[in-house]
Amino acid sequence: MSETQISLTSCYPCSGVDSQILLECSNEYFATNLRFNDDLHYEVLEKLIEPSASGIIVSSGQAALALALITLRISGHRSIGIDEMSYPHAITLCSSLGFKIFKLKENNNTGEFERLIKYGCRLFYLMPQMHNPRGTYLSSIEVQNIASLIERSGSIVIEDAAYAHISNNQSSFLDYLKNQTFKIKSLTKMISNRLHAGLLEYPSLYKEIVLKTRTRYGFGVSPHSICVINCIIKKGLLERLIEAKRQEGFVRKKLAFDLAGITVTNGWYSMVELPCEGSTFTRALRAYGVTVSPGSAFHIDSAPTNSIRISLGGETNRSRLAEGLRRLGKLLNNYHNSIE
Repeated sequence: MSETQISLTSCYPCSGVDSQILLECSNEYFATNLRFNDDLHYEVLEKLIEPSASGIIVSSGQAALALALITLRISGHRSIGIDEMSYPHAITLCSSLGFKIFKLKENNNTGEFERLIKYGCRLFYLMPQMHNPRGTYLSSIEVQNIASLIERSGSIVIEDAAYAHISNNQSSFLDYLKNQTFKIKSLTKMISNRLHAGLLEYPSLYKEIVLKTRTRYGFGVSPHSICVINCIIKKGLLERLIEAKRQEGFVRKKLAFDLAGITVTNGWYSMVELPCEGSTFTRALRAYGVTVSPGSAFHIDSAPTNSIRISLGGETNRSRLAEGLRRLGKLLNNYHNSIE
């Protein structure tokens, strides 16, 4: 086995053109000593902004979620509804900021939202697109039905769409709830994990609090990252980069099925059901030189689950990914055969 563990954990979509484009735009930045200003910056970013967005701000990496949560905490929200299977960072962050967390057992069931609204919950953290750890989508009809309920109750949605634009499915709460949606996008995932930048689209009502919060907590982005992003968009390279990542996703999805028998619906990661508890399988797989995440890491209560989550973006080298999938497939077969 390789001395270096093959990572099927973190997910930063990659493609063969990433490094080439970044190098080209970084060289231009350093060669011309470019400077950025906010007005130019936001004009350039129009291609990444929803037409219905009221305001937009750029933050460092994962700070976009923290910025939204702190803003809403300051605005009086004390509880939040989160999908039973969610993003670990979001669960930890909500808890550390003092939010009372309500569990959504089914994120596509309007009855679940009605139940939490009756308990006084008026804030929801949702992932309708491919960022959802279940590897599933909310359909346009499901988003519309939930949005209708949210609107009537006067609630707020934080929509985590980190993979926006890479995903072909673009159902968004922002289309129906312009004044009640904070939408998060990750330029880190969309462009490169070297940029550490995110976008937060927010209702104009919260502009003053959002700007003050970003300044107070230092959630800004480096001038280099800003200028590289501007350069990529101005040169018309963004569409090429996103399309390359979509195509890479198709290739990696096929590898997962061919080498491990795993169906990945969104092209980058999937929750895999097991005949045993996820942590047990994770430890066994580590001995094979491969790391994955136990399903319990994404459970709001950290409850044991018979599942693991695999990511197809943790390894930029496709050959290493393929080897990791072979080892995973072999161990999965061993486990399934042992219980037959």
